[in-house]
Parts: sequence; C-alpha cells; structure tokens
Amino acid sequence: MPAPVSLGEHLAKMLELVQVGTTPDMQEQFHLIYSARKLMHPLLTRLLQAGESGTLLNQ
Repeated sequence: MPAPVSLGEHLAKMLELVQVGTTPDMQEQFHLIYSARKLMHPLLTRLLQAGESGTLLNQ
C-alpha cells in the first residue's frame, strides 16, 4: 500500500509491513477548510503561514 516514508518504521512495528521501494513522483495534498475568527488555533496559524510561504512544499 502507498504510505508516507515517515510512517515506515511505525507501519513495520505495528502492522509488520515491509517497505519495498520509494518514488519521488508521489505527492500528497492537504486541504484546510476553516472560518476566520479573532482567535485561531496556533497550529492552524502555522499551517496557513507555511502554506503562504511555500515551506510546506519543501518537506
């Protein structure tokens, strides 16, 4: 099954899966839906800032 490389160790331990390869062509997209409020959750603020600066694309 396709899975992020960052989960490889966890999947190996918990589900006894074995990584058979990787591909640089795979991409993951995240969509964030929110309503603007006076007080936003700190994680939401960081995600929005990272998305605007393009730093999410480099990780």
